Parts: sequence; structure tokens; C-alpha cells
Amino acid sequence: NILERLGLTKEVLRKIDVSKPTTLRFKCSDSCKFLKEQTVDVPLPTVVESTEEAETTGSFLGKTKTSTVSQVVKRVQEFHWEVEVKWEISVYSGMNVEERRILDGRTSSTILIVQSSKQDPPLPAHRDHRPLDVSLTWLLKQIDIENMAAHFTIDTQDETTKTPRRNQQVEDAISFSAEMKKWMDRVRSRFAIQYELDFINKHNPARPSPIPPEGNPKRLKHLTGEIIFVPVLPLMEEA
Repeated sequence: NILERLGLTKEVLRKIDVSKPTTLRFKCSDSCKFLKEQTVDVPLPTVVESTEEAETTGSFLGKTKTSTVSQVVKRVQEFHWEVEVKWEISVYSGMNVEERRILDGRTSSTILIVQSSKQDPPLPAHRDHRPLDVSLTWLLKQIDIENMAAHFTIDTQDETTKTPRRNQQVEDAISFSAEMKKWMDRVRSRFAIQYELDFINKHNPARPSPIPPEGNPKRLKHLTGEIIFVPVLPLMEEA
């Protein structure tokens, strides 16, 4: 499943203290530092034509005219900043965050070009964003770690069990799925909305680079799994 692809493997599960609440955490930070200042000549749509007359000795024409067409340019100061983003996904038991196991992570950077000033950075020098947590306690109680198999059951002897759908076990499963989806949506929003808009809106080079416009499917927030959803896929998997 997706958690296993993120690094929650059998080996990691064996080392988790399931007697304590288990938490999956997404954490990220970003930093911004000045790189350089440069002057850029930006061509304007205006052109200037100048004509020069010159008298040619010994020529029957007497005088000649030379026309020169010049492109008008605007000289702009650009300020280049390097933005670095670090993120990680980890798991820990109880309140022992310091001994968390990092499942996945990445450090990447990009260049922001602005025309304001060196004293006006596009982003703070450093930001630690609030971690995004979701509990895995319920899920781990349903897993046979040795065989990597689920052993979810419904207590048919419980007086609160009314039907295969109306019972506490199914309600707990639905509650966990809802919390997991909420966590994934928040992680996606961190990249697809906050970072993308933060960077794109402040990237302002003198010579604009082609950036997908709002509504373009190449923008991160428009990338979803809906177009690859196959309802019958589980039926095709081998038992």
C-alpha cells in the first residue's frame, strides 16, 4: 500500500512500540538566501529610426542616405534568491519525537528572481512549518506484522453490533480513513497551494519565463489521482 511505498516496511513496523500511540508526521522547512544582483536589458516594442545623409565625392548621385533602425531597451535590476525546501515523513511512538524513524524525505532548491531590492527578500530567511500529524494506532492494531496481513474483524457478539455496516469496528475504520485522507490533503496542499503559489507569485524576472497559467493542468494543485482511478483494480490483484 501507499504507506509501505513511503517507507513503512515490515522491518520498520517490527521496531515500532505498538503498546504506545503511534504517529505519522510530515515536517517541512524552507530557507531563502541572496545569490546575486544583475542588470538585464529588456527589449521594448518601440523602435527608433534615424537617417543620415552623406555626400559622396565623384558620384553622380551627389548624396546618399543611410537609415538605421534601433531597438529600444529598458535596463532593469534583478535580484536572484535561492530558496531551499526540506521535508520528511517520519513515524514515532508515544511522545518520543526525537527518536522518530524517518521514512522518506528530500531537500531541493529553486531560484526566485525579483525586481524589488536586495533589502526586500521574497521569503523569510528561514521558516519551520507546523508539523502535520496523523495517528496510526488503529491501523497497527489491525496488522499482523509477521505476515504483513490485516486481521480486521467485527465483534458480532457485541450488543452494539446491529449489521455488518452498523457496528463500532466499521465506524472506527471509517474514522481512521477520514483522518488519513485529511492528513494527505493537508500534505498535498502544502506543496500544491502554499509552495507553488508562494514561489510563482513572487517570481518576477525581467524577461518572464513561461509559467503555466492558472487552471493549466501542469500546475501542481491540478494533479490528482482521479484520472488514474480504476474501480475494478482490486479484483485484478492476485490473492
